[in-house]
This record gives sequence, C-alpha cells and structure tokens, in this order.
Amino acid sequence: MPQNNNTEIEHNKMDIQFKKLSSPLDKDWSKAMKLYEESFPSKERRSIQDHIRAIADPRFYSNTIYFGDEFAGIFFFWEFSEFCYGEFLAIEPSMRSHKIGSRVINHWADRYERVFLEIEPPTEEMAIRRKGFYERNGFVANSHHHVHPAFCRPFEPHQLILMSRPSLLSDSDFEMITEYIQKPVITYSEHNTPSTDRE
Repeated sequence: MPQNNNTEIEHNKMDIQFKKLSSPLDKDWSKAMKLYEESFPSKERRSIQDHIRAIADPRFYSNTIYFGDEFAGIFFFWEFSEFCYGEFLAIEPSMRSHKIGSRVINHWADRYERVFLEIEPPTEEMAIRRKGFYERNGFVANSHHHVHPAFCRPFEPHQLILMSRPSLLSDSDFEMITEYIQKPVITYSEHNTPSTDRE
C-alpha cells in the first residue's frame, strides 16, 4: 500500500526535491520533455500529447528533479494499491557526478512498501551497468518473461526485465503488474490516443 501521497517530495539536507509537472506551462517543462525524448527510444516512451493526457490521471506522477536550484532530471511513476511503479528516471548528463539517481530511487522506494520498475535485458554494457545500479540500491531481478507493449507506432513490443524491491515477485504479483501495464499505463499511448488522423 502507498505510504505517502504527497505530490512534492523534499530531501532534507540533500538539496534534492521533486516537483510535479501539471502542464506545459510549468517551469522547465521543455527541459523535462527534451531529456525524456533524448533518454528513451520512441517505442518506450509516450508522445508529448499522450503524456499530457496521463498527467490528468491521479495515479501518475510526472516529476522534475532539482539539485539545489538546478534542473537535474525527471522521474515519472505510478501509485497503485499494491505496488508503486517507477516508469522513467533520467538524470541530466551534467548532473550525474552527484549520485542523484541513487538518492532519488532510494528516497522513492523507502516511501512505499513494494515497488517495481523495468530495465532492458542485460546483454549490452549499458544495460548491465543499469542492472547493477538497481541491484546496489536494493532491487532484485525477476525471471518472469515480461513483454511491454510499445507506446507509439509502429507497435513493436519489447522484452524487459522486472526488478522489484524489497523482494522477488510471486506469480500472482506478476499477473497484477501485467494488468496494471495493460490497462491504466498503456491507456495513455497511441493504442488509445483519441485522434481521427492516426488510423
């Protein structure tokens, strides 16, 4: 069960804070969307239009990260009744020497009883390093065969590894997570974008 529903999370004595993005008029919206587009391939992220639709869902948290007064990254996550799902984390390249990623992921995970996220299969150096990063921060890799639907056309589902904290997922946990992704999460994608010119 979620332990805290605050939309703004401050890191005491660490000069790190989250600020929830509510619309394209918000401070640093352009920086956040630029980092989002540069950090994730198109099939793994929403269009800006679909991201704006997702923001209206109270379960979705679209956050900018600040280190002091400087824009440092983005962290988008979902709150569900049994799990919290870390969907996208990206840190500005110029800010990566401050271990902001570890601080963010630990602060977030500590606030919830059970969390999960996804990574690419560790077959290349960057993916191997990413898996090690999450393992150092208390996550464990699950063996369930997990395929995530693509957000944008052409729809190319891609295999990902589920990582969870504090423990491995049961089969029933996996089924629940699959349901979360297939319904509320993928609702905000080109599978369901209300448009007449995308047929």
